[in-house]
Amino acid sequence: MSKPDHSVEIMLSALDRIAADLGDCHPKAVLLFGSMARYLDGDPGAPPPNDLDLLVATNNTPFLVMQRDY
Repeated sequence: MSKPDHSVEIMLSALDRIAADLGDCHPKAVLLFGSMARYLDGDPGAPPPNDLDLLVATNNTPFLVMQRDY
């Protein structure tokens, strides 16, 4: 994997903040999928990531996370 460009660094920073905020909701699982997941997996044929796709499984609705703009 080559050095991430600025937009990827911003998305990775947002992912860290989202993960920290989701900790208060005690999720059962958090699944990262899509272009960022392929990028982090090192898929050489994948285009650069353009967004974050997350699936969160929890019994508690993460209202705080849903209301933030990361």
